[in-house]
Amino acid sequence: MKGTFYCPNCEALQETNIIEKEQTYCVKGISITLTAPVRVCCACGEEIIDTDLDNKTLNRFYNEYRRKKGLLLPDEIKNIRNRYNLSQASFSRFLGFGEKTITRYENGAIQDLCHDNIIRLMKSIDAFIILWKERRNLLTLKEQRRIEEKIKAYNKFNITSVYITTPVYYSESSNYYSNIGELKYA
Repeated sequence: MKGTFYCPNCEALQETNIIEKEQTYCVKGISITLTAPVRVCCACGEEIIDTDLDNKTLNRFYNEYRRKKGLLLPDEIKNIRNRYNLSQASFSRFLGFGEKTITRYENGAIQDLCHDNIIRLMKSIDAFIILWKERRNLLTLKEQRRIEEKIKAYNKFNITSVYITTPVYYSESSNYYSNIGELKYA
């Protein structure tokens, strides 16, 4: 994708192209290498800063880190929250996090393992209900009514969570487990 950008090497606006280039970036102490797009000056061949492109590339590095560490991706966190029709702030409060925590995670900040585990548990309606019984008062009456209706619907159709495990593989080179399991509903 061509575009005109300022080239500090040429000290002028120049036509640019995007090329694919292998890049390595360290995320929380783990070195990750990806092939990613880079904007270069057509006149001198130097790399040009493209904030939008660079932010997308950074998000790819963060997502690769999450995959290596077995953490939920931002869209997965959003999908879990949306199952219960909760705002980011309400879901954060309900889980006992700071009010902006879920917002940060859904916008790309990397969650710690403890928060990831708690959010992951909320995939299960059964786990959600256990927490619900203790923490419903942290939500508005409108949110409480919506969630009560959702719980009634699950109970009406006798839906229960079943955690299906798949073979576990441990990778010594990356020091993490993969294919641990997935949540299904019976």
